[in-house]
Amino acid sequence: MYVIVEFVETREVEAVPEKWLTTSCHMLWPPFKSLLQVQAAIRGDMEPENSWKSYNIRTLYTASTYEKARQKLRQAEDTSDLQSEGDHVTKKRKKGKLHL
Repeated sequence: MYVIVEFVETREVEAVPEKWLTTSCHMLWPPFKSLLQVQAAIRGDMEPENSWKSYNIRTLYTASTYEKARQKLRQAEDTSDLQSEGDHVTKKRKKGKLHL
């Protein structure tokens, strides 16, 4: 399972493995400096480690696969309502910079 999260402080959004969430409003993020390493960790559903940095997040959507989560992520960049397919657009969000 993958979750689309919004980082509270930066309003960036990203699709991450559900197991990276420690609570519904906190998650762990890998310390990798390379964008490719972070993306591989996400796609590979890597097990989180206690040494990873914790971030405050807001959960926007849960998807059964990485591909479905990536599709919804594009929508999350434009709207906060991921449950419907309507054209209602709220504040524009930033695509995740993967907290490098």
